[in-house]
Amino acid sequence: MKESESSIIYPADKKSLYRLLRIQIQGLTDKVTDLTASLANISALLNQVLPEINWVGFYLVKDGQLVLGPFQGKPACVQIPVGSGVCGTAAARDEIMLVENVHEFPGHIACDSASQSEIVIPLHKKGAVIGVLDIDSPVIGRFDEEDREGLSELVQAFEKLRDDGNEDEQEPKDRLERLNDRIKKFISDRNWDRDQSRRPANLAKSISIEAAELLECFQWDDENFDLKHVLEELADVLNYSIQMTQILNADLVDIVHSKMDITEKKYPADKSKDL
Repeated sequence: MKESESSIIYPADKKSLYRLLRIQIQGLTDKVTDLTASLANISALLNQVLPEINWVGFYLVKDGQLVLGPFQGKPACVQIPVGSGVCGTAAARDEIMLVENVHEFPGHIACDSASQSEIVIPLHKKGAVIGVLDIDSPVIGRFDEEDREGLSELVQAFEKLRDDGNEDEQEPKDRLERLNDRIKKFISDRNWDRDQSRRPANLAKSISIEAAELLECFQWDDENFDLKHVLEELADVLNYSIQMTQILNADLVDIVHSKMDITEKKYPADKSKDL
């Protein structure tokens, strides 16, 4: 039995231990929409409860790399190429990696010299690998099939909880913010931010021109169109639209929500169904 700082006594039997951890993790992460917050609490709980470990945490897939996420332990490698080391191999193969002796694993990436054994479990969203749970131990052969099964079921339960309802509401906004930043940098690097053509009126003209070119994609055949060309023209329309929101110091998400509020009042759903 293991007693935590919260005075909860955890069973020594691994099956019972992981069953209890699944219940606790569900309580910690249910209704939590922020992925980082959930992963931070999972890392803290596992670090607090699991015996004979020296590092536990998550790496998340970003641009073909595994990037360090929430963890407990010594400072670790910030980026790991997918396919490299134990974590990268687990992500690339989408399979659990149980390594009894990390020094015998080809290409092992040593983030903590004390680590002797390791287990890595892929983390999914809607079936796609989005990261891994990585746990290291200073003891050779620390992890066995019971750990593999228990941790796999624990991660699967968390994945199901998120897929069923805890969508990360922050992610779309983060993607939009990154796009905003890239457009700003692109313009600034070329000194276009000092160009008079980026006045609102001129940007409105650019949007109109690109919209006309988008419409032209369907001019001769609105069923057999060039999808690549359509998406390129659509991207131009959106690019200039985002630039205008930047100049007007307007939040794109806010103004779309505001307009939707007006439209919903103008066209109530119950009345629209009768049309």
